[in-house]
Amino acid sequence: MKPILGRLFASVALLLCPIAVPFSAYALEVTTEPENIVSSRLEGRWEISLFVSSFLGRNLPTRTRPIIKFTSDNSIVDQLPQSYRDEILVDRTIYMAGKMAVEGDIYPFVLIELQGNSHMIFFEEQNGDPFGRAESLNVMLVPGEEEEQDLLFIGGDFNDQQFIGFVRSPFIDPSGAAGGSAPPESQR
Repeated sequence: MKPILGRLFASVALLLCPIAVPFSAYALEVTTEPENIVSSRLEGRWEISLFVSSFLGRNLPTRTRPIIKFTSDNSIVDQLPQSYRDEILVDRTIYMAGKMAVEGDIYPFVLIELQGNSHMIFFEEQNGDPFGRAESLNVMLVPGEEEEQDLLFIGGDFNDQQFIGFVRSPFIDPSGAAGGSAPPESQR
């Protein structure tokens, strides 16, 4: 074969041959979906509702009710280690990314859909790595007429585990004045 034809066939073969691109070449991104109830209303401060949780069969101690605060931060997806991208998040839509603060500890998280459920994967620090260990939770949110009336339900990572009910925590500004209209204490 003449050298020019050999190069031509080689060029055509390269064009027709599927090119394997590693997953790491693709950037993860957050898909903003206003109709996704959980991702569109999760941000904010939440406290355990003893009333709702006991109705669900959870007997929780009444002396402590930690506040959980969710903030949106899309830069979390850029920080995720390759192992999670390849094993957990491959072919998944991320509807929200951010930070979950619980009693002074901060956990990066992503919100995805898993088997038809809103599912949160959060990351715990391990050996100095803020993404050292992945844990997950099922998350559901019932919107109220007003945002202050929303109910949040957080359960285990399997469908046979009980949920805990949360209500929005009243806003406390630095001057100490409370805002919002949280349910009465007896219904929290």
